[in-house]
Amino acid sequence: MAVQQHLVAAIGDERGTGAADRLCEACVALFEVDAAAISVVFDGINKGTLGASRPPARVYDELQFTLGEGPCLDSVAHRAPVIVVDLADPSEDRWPAYGSAMLGHHIRSVFAMPVVVAGEYLGAPDLFRAAPGVLAAEELAGALLAAELAELPLLDLIGADVRAAVENPDSNAWAELNVLLRSN
Repeated sequence: MAVQQHLVAAIGDERGTGAADRLCEACVALFEVDAAAISVVFDGINKGTLGASRPPARVYDELQFTLGEGPCLDSVAHRAPVIVVDLADPSEDRWPAYGSAMLGHHIRSVFAMPVVVAGEYLGAPDLFRAAPGVLAAEELAGALLAAELAELPLLDLIGADVRAAVENPDSNAWAELNVLLRSN
């Protein structure tokens, strides 16, 4: 219960990217990880980093869009958490480019928990650790809770798209909303 209270308190009255950043910072403080970020994925395409615990976390997360592979993309595509204990393990070859890039940044473990809004998988908090290893059971439970709470800043983003679409019907906001609201 203390983890839930800490995560909720971290967001506080923040909205949008501010709430996402605070949630990532709380994940670092609570789950013995070195960095955290929240990716947004629409229609299987990584669209951006919604929040980050600090600038390196944003870099780690954005490498997924640049390289087209990584834990958030897999978490959303497979609709399940992604847990990689050691990117340096020779048998861990699911992301040749991303894994190598992360090792270059001295990151050995990555974890991603999908964010689900109205039944749609729209992103994931990504947790990064310099040391190899698993998340303890309570850390994993907390990371899953963080994914649930990441819905709040994502809903703020969707609300901003709705406002933009109404205020400027010629904007690309309608297309983005259509992708978000597509049926499976």
